[in-house]
Amino acid sequence: MEGSPELLADRAQQRLGRDEYTPRLLAMPGDLLLPFTASSVEGVREEIARQWDQGADFIKMILTEPGVFFAAVDEAHRRGLRIAGHLPPGVPIEEAAAAGLDSIEHLGTGQSVFPTLSSESRALWAQEPTGLPFPAWVARLPFAVDFFDAFLKENFLGPATGTTDEAQIALLRRAFETYSEERTDALGRSFADNGVWHRPTLVGLRGKYRTDGPEFQDDPWLRRMPADQRERQQADVEAFGAAPQADRDVLHEYYERCVQTVGRIAAAGTRIMSGTDTSGRGVARSIHEEFRELGRAGLSPLEVLRSTTTAPAEYLGRGDTMGRIVPGADADLLLLTADPLQSVENLDTVSVVVRAGHVHPIDALEARVDALLATV
Repeated sequence: MEGSPELLADRAQQRLGRDEYTPRLLAMPGDLLLPFTASSVEGVREEIARQWDQGADFIKMILTEPGVFFAAVDEAHRRGLRIAGHLPPGVPIEEAAAAGLDSIEHLGTGQSVFPTLSSESRALWAQEPTGLPFPAWVARLPFAVDFFDAFLKENFLGPATGTTDEAQIALLRRAFETYSEERTDALGRSFADNGVWHRPTLVGLRGKYRTDGPEFQDDPWLRRMPADQRERQQADVEAFGAAPQADRDVLHEYYERCVQTVGRIAAAGTRIMSGTDTSGRGVARSIHEEFRELGRAGLSPLEVLRSTTTAPAEYLGRGDTMGRIVPGADADLLLLTADPLQSVENLDTVSVVVRAGHVHPIDALEARVDALLATV
């Protein structure tokens, strides 16, 4: 979920070049909120006003000072825009919910959710870093955009071994030892009460915290990755494997606690939307892996189905025309060969894709993917 003034302008002028194979663009933000686009309370209000003028559908939060974060939520809502994304350092997830952040990705991003869920929350939060992970003046440098691009790729896309130091490992270990199901359930109820949606992207988190898993080394879909992405993933696997086993054990538990937490907050009433935040292994594959991980978290097959149909349609305000098979709804649907209400696995039995009324048998789509990859 990343946009730009240029993409917003292209959309307004119908220059995006979509065809029958192109996914529909349902909502798009402008520039991500980062220190060089939102360095102060006044600056973030001006940036959101600019994005509103440019036609942004929502605001995407990534990384700011805490005060800027809360000002951004307030300004977005003042202009009738939703705001979604990450939680910056120093912003407790329960305070973000109370402030009205509309949708949270990746359980907040970073690792601060688990100190919040600890029975020793106050003591652990006192050890949490609360400022930006670099001096504020970096945002004013001429090459700030390139710096932040590299920073985001390393911190949000790479394995967690590269961004988790010994102090953080110790903090996480204690947070897991004192994990409170009662606090987790209460947080889930708070999300429900405040109308805060979640897109956990479990498979994206698995890629960071279980990078040494077999699915990243011998999955048949690896051959469908472009060579440069396949090489980068292999480098990530090797880097993760080079970390001490004790550190890897904590990171493995991090992921399992994410799965557990998603199940508990969903059971407490939190609205869940499916999503992956992955691209290298193919969205078509990773979304089905996400369905299975949501099922492993405890969501029923019906709840998983809703997370990818009626729930996002409702979040987008398109419940009348999307996410349902009824007369007058959009002709975007899948035909399955097995009942998805019987098993989450059955969501993987796609035989036909109907996109904007165009019928695509799955075999034809598979052949198209292979033909496109042959040109890369």
